[in-house]
Amino acid sequence: MKVNGYYCTLEAISAGDDESQLIILVHGFPDSPKNWQPVIDRLAESGYKVIAPWLKGYSPSQAIPPFNIGTIGLDIIEIALNYSGKNKAIIIGHDFGAMGAYCAANLRGDLFEKIVTMSVPPFGAIFEGFLTTEQLKKSWYIFFHQTFLAEIVLPMNNFEYIDRLWSDWGPESTPNYKEFTENAKLCFADPENIQAALGYYRSIFDLTENTDNNIAAALSAFQQAVVLPTLYLHGSDDGCIGIEVGNLASKYLNNQSKSKIIKNSGHFLQIDAPTEMLAEINEFLSK
Repeated sequence: MKVNGYYCTLEAISAGDDESQLIILVHGFPDSPKNWQPVIDRLAESGYKVIAPWLKGYSPSQAIPPFNIGTIGLDIIEIALNYSGKNKAIIIGHDFGAMGAYCAANLRGDLFEKIVTMSVPPFGAIFEGFLTTEQLKKSWYIFFHQTFLAEIVLPMNNFEYIDRLWSDWGPESTPNYKEFTENAKLCFADPENIQAALGYYRSIFDLTENTDNNIAAALSAFQQAVVLPTLYLHGSDDGCIGIEVGNLASKYLNNQSKSKIIKNSGHFLQIDAPTEMLAEINEFLSK
């Protein structure tokens, strides 16, 4: 289905009854809603309406600049405004989707009941934990993505770079991610999709003032303490954001929230530990 984002159109997977409470499920880099299909189906079976969009700039969604954390949050808000019905929505966000969830929840908390975030903790935890030698070693790709070389390397050898990231970010007993990395690669079908994906990273270090007041407000909201009840999940063997950073999440959540480390799991919890992940989500949403 097609859904309206913030001045753009997003392609999305949908499941469940239109009258049910809405869950907006948002992926990160380098990923695709297709890799969340089993989770989407099980959430729909649990009685929710699920909409899982491709991020703006990820094929087949439109690639209309700008691309930053704030625009992800505004896209989530637009989906909530158009499809929530009478109920407040729930956000499930992974990686960049988690950052967009923090933006949306803090900017328009009136639209959402709860949020579930995975693999990227709230801003305070990122700020506190990022500047350590161990995390900087894991975060080399963020700095690499600022260079022109990233645009050359990312598509080389059938996007071998994406295969390597998934492998590096997985647990020591890395499962066969081939099916899932192939789904992710489809999101970067054209050069404009590669530019968009890198644009999200490049915006992190862009200190120029944003002329769009709504985007500026969303980016400011991202940096604030999380106001809604939040479930934060992090893999014990995450090679992208280390467990020591994930463990900081609880410091930046309110007393209606929960933080949980999922053992023997890497960055992509939906692949490494879907049963435990869904059990935690269903328990949190049912309270």
